[in-house]
Amino acid sequence: MRHAKEEPSCSTEQIDVEKLARFLPLHLIAVLMSSNKDEALFRYFLCGLRLLYSLCDLASRNTKLEQILLDDVKVSEQLLDLVFFLLIVLGGYQQENHVSSLTPLMHSALVACSLYLLTQCISPHWHELVPVLVAHPKVDIFMHVAFGAACVDIKFLQIKLSSQCTDICMKSSPSVVNYLCQQCEASLQFLQSLCQQKLFRERLLRNKVFDLELFFSMFGTSELLQGVSFIFVIKLKLKCGKVYCMAKLEAETSAIC
Repeated sequence: MRHAKEEPSCSTEQIDVEKLARFLPLHLIAVLMSSNKDEALFRYFLCGLRLLYSLCDLASRNTKLEQILLDDVKVSEQLLDLVFFLLIVLGGYQQENHVSSLTPLMHSALVACSLYLLTQCISPHWHELVPVLVAHPKVDIFMHVAFGAACVDIKFLQIKLSSQCTDICMKSSPSVVNYLCQQCEASLQFLQSLCQQKLFRERLLRNKVFDLELFFSMFGTSELLQGVSFIFVIKLKLKCGKVYCMAKLEAETSAIC
């Protein structure tokens, strides 16, 4: 399948969509392994994941693309490896020096997009997705880095609030805070949906990589256990046109938990 774009006084440009679909996952993995983990990489991957989403959506209406992206075992394995490797990078990202940049927004979007890409390349139904995920040889690593990446984004949100907060009120752009909330919420909802499946919960408890005591000592309980409540409080304040200082937000979050 080829798409051609013709313009007056311009040569015809052809794109082999099938070839693009076949090699895009492997290309993104190669870029991830060989590039600096900076804002430029995040921008590139957001474009790459958006293109993958479009191709996966198109595959449901195109037999050849469906055979490549959904039926080809090699390409399916590369898609899963892409998600896992990207989450490894995102889960180990150091956020302290990037509060004023666009990195928190792009990081949170990449975490959510990476997780939900699994619903495109495996299945949109949790009872079908979880068995495939649990059977993967890298599932232990996935569990560790997926929760870790979500925690990084919640820390990003807390740092963003703290850095722009005075003793009386917070001077912050509601749109930025709201966007971070939406992305964090999407990631946490995905992880919650996984945990609602008995097979995933049992595998999580048997996971030798996923040390609960180590996990909580690394990320703290507030980032994950209170993450949903923390985000809920902020979104509620934004809807009411109010954004409180960090201390008040944490106090109200603790009251809910």
